[in-house]
Amino acid sequence: MIYGDALLTGIPWETIIKSFRQRLDTQRYKTVSEYATALINYVENTDVLFSEEQEEGEFKLHCLELYGYLRRQIEDRLHTLLEERGKATETDISEATLAVFREERHKIEENNVLENLPEGYGEILVERFSDAAELAMLQVFEKLPLSAEASSLLRSLTVAWLHSPLEAIKSKTGLVVAGFGESEFMPALVEFHVYGVMGGVLRRRPNGERYVTDHNHALVLPFAQREMVDLFMSGVDPQLREAYTSVLRTIATSLPVHLAKLASMTSNGVSEHFGSIGQELFERYNDELTGHIQVHHVLPILDAVSALPIGELGVMAETLVNLTSFKRRVTLDAETVGGPIDTAVISKGDGLVRIRRKHYFDPKLNHHFFANYFDNSLSGEDQL
Repeated sequence: MIYGDALLTGIPWETIIKSFRQRLDTQRYKTVSEYATALINYVENTDVLFSEEQEEGEFKLHCLELYGYLRRQIEDRLHTLLEERGKATETDISEATLAVFREERHKIEENNVLENLPEGYGEILVERFSDAAELAMLQVFEKLPLSAEASSLLRSLTVAWLHSPLEAIKSKTGLVVAGFGESEFMPALVEFHVYGVMGGVLRRRPNGERYVTDHNHALVLPFAQREMVDLFMSGVDPQLREAYTSVLRTIATSLPVHLAKLASMTSNGVSEHFGSIGQELFERYNDELTGHIQVHHVLPILDAVSALPIGELGVMAETLVNLTSFKRRVTLDAETVGGPIDTAVISKGDGLVRIRRKHYFDPKLNHHFFANYFDNSLSGEDQL
């Protein structure tokens, strides 16, 4: 399954996955994790998939996204300065640019590095696609004055970004591999965030593996737009919970200051003591609320899911997607979920069984498609 960007360095993920399925043929692996590794190896070792021009285009796309993000940070800083002083000099602009570059480089360097990158990966790519980086810089920063120091910082930022892209970027794909390996009798799931192919490397970050076990009888895992599923599972809208948690945190942290002022106690020791009490109370509130949600909402649903018939699981999945689609249709949010919904169930015995599937063509007019499909699947569940 995929969500987010439907293309991998200019090639549709659907095409890549179907090509991988043909290459896989009757090959089997013991675990779902091994299937995910085989898919990654296929992408990285199939030279005909990605040309030099496609990789350069991917590099420029990421540069544009990074530089656009940096420019917005600089503009926000200058806007604040203009409100305070009424004007901004070239020196102010230069200092704001340097400050933003330094802060963002520090943030990126603290982020987790992507998997399996060769040594010097970012430097090699920046050198290899230097023209694309220069073009992206001119396109985004235009006449913004960049000193030699700022240009050097921007280069190091680009290198760091290639190693550790922030999770907030848009040009990424969520890749989910789920099902059963030959030695797995309970379902498993592996998830990655993928950031394109550059230098023959599938830039990726693992986002966890999930397993159904004796101690964990069922999982409900939403991807992409998940707010309605979270609401269904927890009984609380995630944005509402974040809002009142933020308010309570503000109260808990500001209360000690007010108490110290009321008691005319301004020493650091007293303030720190009150501060630790406020933090302790906030953590206790958060733990008790989370425990209540887990016991009275999440666990009862998971217990029911673990006992649902296979067909009902498909209905549940489709209903949750429909809830998300309905909410986005009746609010001002972007309608990123909607239209026909594909539903499938994977079981150890039957493999992948489609409950509902949309086609981009009329099945009645394209009998040859199904004839060819089933002809290529004569080996039964070997293909699943």
